[in-house]
Amino acid sequence: MPTETCNIYLRNIPVSLRAQLAIIKYKRGWKTWADMAREVVKKWGGGRLTEEENQGEELIPVETCFIVLRDIPVTLKAQLIRIKYNRGWKAWADMAWDVVKEWGSDLPDPKKRDE
Repeated sequence: MPTETCNIYLRNIPVSLRAQLAIIKYKRGWKTWADMAREVVKKWGGGRLTEEENQGEELIPVETCFIVLRDIPVTLKAQLIRIKYNRGWKAWADMAWDVVKEWGSDLPDPKKRDE
């Protein structure tokens, strides 16, 4: 029986942040962006952060792009919605910042490149 799937859009991501995510995707062997979503659910499924860690990055909509996480099983999206709420993400793009913080420590800071 086919799994019901849906999409999540990470909008207004700075181009440099998307480039870093692409490197992380390659290094971690993720074939799709949905693989990143699965890893996020495994990593942060029940975690809570301090108020300081919960603050999202303010994105300036200049030279931004988006990533579509396609064909995510609905059950996985439901878990991501809980993670989004628990971590205080205001938008799905906030997940991108946390992924780079978690798995991109050897990459340049995207905020410094966009200034």
